[in-house]
Amino acid sequence: MRAIRTHLCNPFYEAGIAEEARELRSFLDDYIDRVITATAIRLKEDLVTEDTEILSIKDLLKGKGIEVMSFGDLIGESTGLHDR
Repeated sequence: MRAIRTHLCNPFYEAGIAEEARELRSFLDDYIDRVITATAIRLKEDLVTEDTEILSIKDLLKGKGIEVMSFGDLIGESTGLHDR
């Protein structure tokens, strides 16, 4: 099992994040979703979210070097790994 860092905060105006967010306009309508996703891309960090719009483009984001998953995916809900 891999370690997970939580609550990493970076300014959205950090170099590259705003530009990456602008490039995501074609795929994500919501500005905040674009900033969150752009931050993960720039920091090369995987993203756990329940946002259906972000989850819908997870294959595209894999091409940008990050894995996007739901909390259920993270805990193995779809495979039954969390059952006792």
